Amino acid sequence: MIRKAVSSLVAIAAFAGLVTTAAANDYTVAIQKMVDSDVRNWAQSDQVVAAVKEQNKKSAGLSQSDIDSQDK
Repeated sequence: MIRKAVSSLVAIAAFAGLVTTAAANDYTVAIQKMVDSDVRNWAQSDQVVAAVKEQNKKSAGLSQSDIDSQDK
């Protein structure tokens, strides 16, 4: 769930970075409203915070190499 959400955010950020500066300004307000109204609410929800904390506990002993290999 978290990976899917992060992937969506990365896709949005990548899209925003690909548009020209003039066009990006057209979307800035809309993207900010979406972040303020949707993303921030679920990102700060008890379920997401608990899931992140649990995952942090599970991965606390991983080395950077272990993390890198899981990211592939």
